[in-house]
Amino acid sequence: MNSACVVFGAMCVFALFYTGSALRLNLFEYPCPIGCAQRTCTQLGCTACVRGYSVLYRNGMSICVTTCPEGDYKHPLGFCTRCNIPNCQACTDENTCTACDRGYELDRGECTRRFRG
Repeated sequence: MNSACVVFGAMCVFALFYTGSALRLNLFEYPCPIGCAQRTCTQLGCTACVRGYSVLYRNGMSICVTTCPEGDYKHPLGFCTRCNIPNCQACTDENTCTACDRGYELDRGECTRRFRG
């Protein structure tokens, strides 16, 4: 089975080609997310976004966003990715935290346990 998607305005016409004893063509339409780059729309969202947007992947789907949500940062390749710094709520890149979870304090881009003495 092969497939193709052609974007027409805000809709993607998706075609499935079945091979075997007979060749069939099934066409169906679904909306392309706002900010989706031309010819990158799939049934599960976008694989690339236009300038000014980043791809956000969640639960097997993808959309284009102008700002990555809290807890994510914009990767240089144009997609949002989660902060993987322990106890970090927000970060600017994979190594620099800008806000820590409750009970932690920011120390040179990392989160350290806050002790009350």
